[in-house]
Amino acid sequence: TATDTMGKRREEMQEVNFQIHSTNELPQILDDFSKGTKMDSLILKKGHEYFIEVKPSGQIVSADFKSLNYEDRNCVLSNEVPENSTLKKYSKNNCKYECRVNIAKEKCGCISWDFPIRSITDKLECDVFGRTCFMNAIRLATTDANSCHHCKDDCEFMEYYKTKFT
Repeated sequence: TATDTMGKRREEMQEVNFQIHSTNELPQILDDFSKGTKMDSLILKKGHEYFIEVKPSGQIVSADFKSLNYEDRNCVLSNEVPENSTLKKYSKNNCKYECRVNIAKEKCGCISWDFPIRSITDKLECDVFGRTCFMNAIRLATTDANSCHHCKDDCEFMEYYKTKFT
């Protein structure tokens, strides 16, 4: 009912999603269950004090490793962005994010206003019905293990695992 929806929305307005991500990656608006819960946004409620433990984990490769061809290194460098991508830097997370947005955009014929991936050709912003379609399509693509299989591992990466204490 409309009252339930308004109550849920008021409750959501009392929360903030806290996320830490690498500077070359887009924030992940939707949870990615393949990455585990320590990578998801933390939900912080208004009026509470939190202590957050952040554990960085990453990998940097040498110049010699970067000079190898893809078949020998079996990972993608940040400057190896696919031709049809709107992104300036490659990361597996960015690739999966862009892929899921493109799946939803193709299915629904529009792109939601709050998704940061846009190209010059994206003219149609979703109305309320299109946004519902878009969000459902994104969630389905996020849980579908077969979607976005073309996104390969990063050679270099930085991840931040977060634990919240109240």
